Amino acid sequence: MIGKKGFNQIDLAFAVVIIVFMVSLSLFYVTNFFRPNISQMKSSEIRFLSRGLSATVFGDLGVPEEWQWSDNIVKPSLGSYIYMVSVYLEEYNGTDNNNVFDFVYLKTNENAYNSTIIVYDGNETLPTELKDKVDSDDDGFLEEVNVTFQVSVPAHGNKTLYIYYSRDNETSVSYSSFSEENNTLNTTVLSEEKTLGLTVSKLNALQSIPLIESRDKFGICYPFKLKIKRTNGNWEYGYNLTGKEVSVTKRMMLFQNSTGHIENVEALTYVWR
Repeated sequence: MIGKKGFNQIDLAFAVVIIVFMVSLSLFYVTNFFRPNISQMKSSEIRFLSRGLSATVFGDLGVPEEWQWSDNIVKPSLGSYIYMVSVYLEEYNGTDNNNVFDFVYLKTNENAYNSTIIVYDGNETLPTELKDKVDSDDDGFLEEVNVTFQVSVPAHGNKTLYIYYSRDNETSVSYSSFSEENNTLNTTVLSEEKTLGLTVSKLNALQSIPLIESRDKFGICYPFKLKIKRTNGNWEYGYNLTGKEVSVTKRMMLFQNSTGHIENVEALTYVWR
């Protein structure tokens, strides 16, 4: 016969078992609840870092702005200004102008290195010559220049040309030599515009910086890779992709290549852990 005391001991033991079971069950659910949240937090962190690095590298000029020529590099961002001037041509005399020579006089205020000026008619570049260049300090950056180009405009026709240039001293456009010639074109030069794009000298300069150093200057704790997807081969800088969890940020940019041609490229930033 079990006394009252025995029943109390059984009840206590049963209660302890129930409490242990409930605590274990609670720990199980809490652990599984936070595990995916922790993983999601880390994924969010990787995405945040990828976007931040993309903005730092491709969306900024760097410190100093032309750090590729500096001995004191603080932040080696890749952004460079690419300048564009629109030129409107209109034939006024009912005469076909086939491969005639026209010119515009530009005040470039040292925004144009003397080998970067290129003229586009649609997707095609036009034969071009630079005349009457003004470079008062003889550093290659032009203050003013006469841009002469060969163009065709039909009778009573019109078209818009686009002149691009940058301050990149590692870009070299191939120029022609022309004789003076009359034409029947009215030429209107519109204002200079600029966009943050990519040029050769900063890409080459970043390649010479060790990864451990650039990682510190960009302020990122995870491995990364930068890629610029081009028609004629990609440019890459960074670590080999080895992480299981990778975040990539994409942005479209203008790029003036080493021959001065303007490309639309995809700039990719990878960050992983």
